[in-house]
Amino acid sequence: MIYRRVIGHASLFAALAMMLLAVEPVPAETAETILIRAAIDKDLGGRRRANVELMVEAYDEDRFVVYDGHASASASGWDPVFDDRDVYARQLASEVESHRYEIQRTVVVISVWKDKAFATTIDSGFVVNRASSERVEYFERRLWTLAKLDEEWLVTGIVADYGDLTAGARPNGIPNQEAQQVVELLMDEAGAWSDGSASGITGAADEAFVAVESKFSSNPANWLIMFADRDEYGEWLDKRLERVDYTITREVIHVSTGADGREAVAVSRDQVRAAPLAGDAVYEQERLNYWLLHKQGGDWVVSWVFWKSKEIPFTSNTAALR
Repeated sequence: MIYRRVIGHASLFAALAMMLLAVEPVPAETAETILIRAAIDKDLGGRRRANVELMVEAYDEDRFVVYDGHASASASGWDPVFDDRDVYARQLASEVESHRYEIQRTVVVISVWKDKAFATTIDSGFVVNRASSERVEYFERRLWTLAKLDEEWLVTGIVADYGDLTAGARPNGIPNQEAQQVVELLMDEAGAWSDGSASGITGAADEAFVAVESKFSSNPANWLIMFADRDEYGEWLDKRLERVDYTITREVIHVSTGADGREAVAVSRDQVRAAPLAGDAVYEQERLNYWLLHKQGGDWVVSWVFWKSKEIPFTSNTAALR
């Protein structure tokens, strides 16, 4: 399977215009963003040269996941499809053996905090069938997650065929036992907030846990990484829970698990009540959260969470049904 959206001239220009209009000015480059661009460029250069080894150099050997975004900006449309770098490399080898990629990549957004980052890109151009020489237009938007390991930025996750800012997907519910285990973890995490238990909250998180504040926006240019690991998150929670009493009522409305049951995507709707212990004020808010999870020692843990995600209504004209 080639992860791409192949569309006609009019649709291509319309899609590019919509995305570029939604993009905010790119901040000045830093040493870190230059290195992140270099990692993402390895992936592109390898695909254009049919050099799978170069592409794989950009990926973390120990922690790497590819999600099929199904043209959705909502996590309700994402499915984990690869969680092994070597298996993905074999897929890439098949793709570049059968097709030549004459494409360009625009890096739209890079957001960095400490040793974690996310980025979005737009690929466009042509894909050529090596056997028939047929050329088809190519367009793909991607969301990337990255980590800095031993002074090198590596890709830890790719949402391929990530949708435009208005493309939603229908929640899939809780389809199997693995998904139910994800629900139980997230419900326990919500309960720990209500119990004021920092250790209960961080117990659901991977050591390399990353939290992103999406600010109720579907535009990644507006997102911000809040915490880059579990320890940083735990330190904040220790102080926060001494001052604020939380009650979280959570409904998990979507879980998608990979074929081998080691990766998952979830969406929850939370009703959050925050009552500062000093004073009588009470704040209430409804939030939609996107969760990326993986199995660790037989238990589910959260690797990335996107808090306060924008709810994107599903229509038959947005993301394709799976």
